[in-house]
Amino acid sequence: MKNVVGSSNAKYYIKERLINMIENPTQFDGETPNNLIIICGDPGCGKSMLSKSIATELQDKARYFKVSSETFMSPYIGESEKQFSALWQVCQKADKPCLLFMEEIG
Repeated sequence: MKNVVGSSNAKYYIKERLINMIENPTQFDGETPNNLIIICGDPGCGKSMLSKSIATELQDKARYFKVSSETFMSPYIGESEKQFSALWQVCQKADKPCLLFMEEIG
């Protein structure tokens, strides 16, 4: 995450509670892993760059999915839920932890 300028608090938290837990799981025996980290902020504050940096750092240890809200848009009732459910199933069945970055929600 050296290529991301600023966001020092977010980078510290992500490094300590996400990256270290995935890279060294035996150090955290007995601790509940983080199932959710929300990175929010104004447009242009570096959320996407931060997520790409996390994905790059964990490329061999985790799967990375980047989707936007448009991915799940459908004019048919229930189709959006099916698409999200399918992605969620892929994440649950994966052989590695999954990082799901959802962009443009709102």
